[in-house]
Amino acid sequence: MPTKKKRKAKKNGGGKLVPLVVILIGVLLILGILYGRKLTEKAEQLVYPTEYEEIVSRYAAEFEVPENLVFAVIRSESGFDPEAESNAGAVGLMQLMPASYEWVCMRLGEETTENGRTDPETNIRCGTYLLSYFHSEFSDWELAIAAYNAGDGRVKNWLNDPEISENGKLKNIPFPETKNYLNKVKNAWEAYDRLSGESNTK
Repeated sequence: MPTKKKRKAKKNGGGKLVPLVVILIGVLLILGILYGRKLTEKAEQLVYPTEYEEIVSRYAAEFEVPENLVFAVIRSESGFDPEAESNAGAVGLMQLMPASYEWVCMRLGEETTENGRTDPETNIRCGTYLLSYFHSEFSDWELAIAAYNAGDGRVKNWLNDPEISENGKLKNIPFPETKNYLNKVKNAWEAYDRLSGESNTK
């Protein structure tokens, strides 16, 4: 009899532990979901930084360009390295070519300087103006992004080619570099919008 009582007590104790274990697992799962999301957001913020935020905000507002698009272009062009230089000679955060830099300075009524393209504020101002200018030409941000990479002359030619465009949209970009660039910038733009809780208008 004593042995049976012991077994019965053991059994009852184990039965009480079962709901506690279930509750504990549930709590851990909830914490994992909550903190997992936060960790994911933190990781994304490291992948999609917002350096030079004050400068970007100022010129995005001045030239009416979505702020997150500017961040997306900087990330895609230079990875936020103000000293970045491409094989083609584009320089700075938004990778300005010498001719583009001089043209924008002329449009803005400013003098060019030797280190203007590597100066973060000057580079962002000129690059953001270029995006704004291309958007004023095409009234479409995807086309503006494509023009930023390939030039507005090429984009105009593509729009006149029915094998490349349809209804004012580029459906088959002939330059792999521009096609990849457009996708890269759009994906980054969407990520920045997601992290900031905004929605873009392409």
